[in-house]
Amino acid sequence: MFRSAFELPWDGLGSPYEPRIFAAASADASTWAGAALFTGNNGALDPIGPSGRQQATMGSLASPLESSSALLFEPDAEIEVDTISDSMIFASVDLTTLAVGQNRLLIGDEIVQFAIATPQGSGRWKLTGLLRGRGGSETAAMAGHAGGTPVTLLDDRLIAINPNQLPPSQEQLIAAIGKGDEEPATAYVTNRGAALRPLPPVHPRVAFDPVSGLNISWTRRARGAWRWLDGVETPLVEAAESYRVGIGAIDAPDLQWQVGEPAITLPPAQIAQYSGAQLWVVQIGSESQSLPLLLARLPQ
Repeated sequence: MFRSAFELPWDGLGSPYEPRIFAAASADASTWAGAALFTGNNGALDPIGPSGRQQATMGSLASPLESSSALLFEPDAEIEVDTISDSMIFASVDLTTLAVGQNRLLIGDEIVQFAIATPQGSGRWKLTGLLRGRGGSETAAMAGHAGGTPVTLLDDRLIAINPNQLPPSQEQLIAAIGKGDEEPATAYVTNRGAALRPLPPVHPRVAFDPVSGLNISWTRRARGAWRWLDGVETPLVEAAESYRVGIGAIDAPDLQWQVGEPAITLPPAQIAQYSGAQLWVVQIGSESQSLPLLLARLPQ
């Protein structure tokens, strides 16, 4: 009945400063009466409302999904999904509709879009034409996914959970009890922090000048900006534009700076002192910071 709960990246609608938490509930049968939802709080269950009768479209990967750079539309890439009920369906869309955000799936912690859906029988679907690593989930795309990884269609059948109803703990539990259930079905909220975490910068550019040193720049991205729009400045979203640039290990850098623009210059003396070390950048957001972008390895 109750299958999963997760946080999703901000989609540009509503407040950018609140977690976006959803529950996905479904049954093996084509119809069901819904369930009462609860949150776990120090061993007790506190009610948070009904699920409604809608069922999320969900299942699991029938086979592994290989890693992807998540840079371009992959027209020949495909996945097969075993749904939990034969009544669940996926729909095909054209590329224009795909570009505005339709047909989004959550596969593990990666958001994937698909263009063409083909039924294979017995609840299995082949989904072809993939956009990988959407919403800043390219790190998960590069890791790939094992067969059996949960798959959920991100549409209006999901149940939005008010984050204020969840305890401020590291592990947030959501439970569901349907009619006739002897025990609650439970799931921990996964992908925590996705809504408030800035997207990693992209497109590192490095140029060496024997006088000034290493001139490095990158391109900022923004939460909620799912499309690159020509001639339009990427919205900031965060309270201020800020980056942390470091040399060495990300969790224990040898040297780091905080800068307010997407560029930095390293003088020749620093390049020589830390030759061969990695140089990286993270974007600092209002509530969190992005995953790192590797800018370069300093010349040896």
